[in-house]
Amino acid sequence: MKKIKILGLLMVLNLLIAAKPCRADFFDGGPWYMAKNQWELFDAWDPEGRGQLTDANDRLNWITETGWTDNYDAFRAYGSRWAFDLSDDFEFTIGFHYDHTGNHDTDEGELQMGLVWFNDSYPTHAFSIAASNVVERWDGKNLSNKNVFFASMETPETKTDSWWRRNANDGMLYARYESSNDRLQFQTLEDNEATGGAQYSGLKQELGLNQLRVYLAGWSEGAGLVNGDAYFYNFEVHKGTIVPEPVSSILFVIGGAVFTFRRKRRKSS
Repeated sequence: MKKIKILGLLMVLNLLIAAKPCRADFFDGGPWYMAKNQWELFDAWDPEGRGQLTDANDRLNWITETGWTDNYDAFRAYGSRWAFDLSDDFEFTIGFHYDHTGNHDTDEGELQMGLVWFNDSYPTHAFSIAASNVVERWDGKNLSNKNVFFASMETPETKTDSWWRRNANDGMLYARYESSNDRLQFQTLEDNEATGGAQYSGLKQELGLNQLRVYLAGWSEGAGLVNGDAYFYNFEVHKGTIVPEPVSSILFVIGGAVFTFRRKRRKSS
């Protein structure tokens, strides 16, 4: 299969500052991997259509409008039709804006960036990082509407979660994979400074993965988000080997069950 190599020799400062987008829509123009036909929308869990991911004004907007109080989970995502080859290093960043304070125990939501592996025709491994507002954690520790970052790894054998405080409505999510030591690192950046992160090892050697696809998602369990409250902007790959169309596009639709399972486990475990 043909591979496309993207080389990036960037100083750390360049990774901390998002360049101003030069396109009309989030999926429009710019690098080839951001063309609209290189991404597909799937409804991982939202049969009532309460949430919408809209591609407009240089942003990928997550909109739920009025919100709700009935414990309903809405989760939608765009998934890449290409994948990072784990035989090489990769790095990418995305800017986010998330501004919401909850008014009740399920008035929660987030913007989530992740990487997913497909085993034959089903996604079995996923890694994610999110900018969230959380009113109350499932372990009984009340976060009092605190803004948080949330990182997670889900495999058939295990699930790990990490939390740390988010202090601003705007920032950047950063992912880096080092092939030589087989390690994936997530990091959050606020005001051009690193504020926290999580890392996962053994993706190739222990888990048997060789490619990871990207997804960008919105989730709400009642958070009412109008246009401008929650959005991604300026997704950029700084380094990596990209394999176009690694699997059939239908797989991301099938993958909805896994993403729904992950979200509900986070709330109820």
